[in-house]
Amino acid sequence: MKKMIQKMLITLMIFILLPFSSCDVLMKSLENASSQTVTGSVTTSEIVAGLKEALKVGTSNAVSTLNVKDAFYKSARFKIPFPNDVKIVEDKLRQYGMG
Repeated sequence: MKKMIQKMLITLMIFILLPFSSCDVLMKSLENASSQTVTGSVTTSEIVAGLKEALKVGTSNAVSTLNVKDAFYKSARFKIPFPNDVKIVEDKLRQYGMG
């Protein structure tokens, strides 16, 4: 049971940290963690605290990166394009000055 919980937590951490893989702080932390040997077991509260800290740092980095002029519009990496299915509606709205 304990092994299954550990596997689930590791999988959860991977899926949570994957979007933040470009964050320098997280990458350095992961490199440091992978080079160290574990001498004891990690408690659930330590894992939760680590995940909260990773989310806090990742969110802070994301906000500081995207909180600049044209961060979404001029960056192909972050821009969320208007779906092709509603292109006709977009064109009509632009004709009437709504966009």
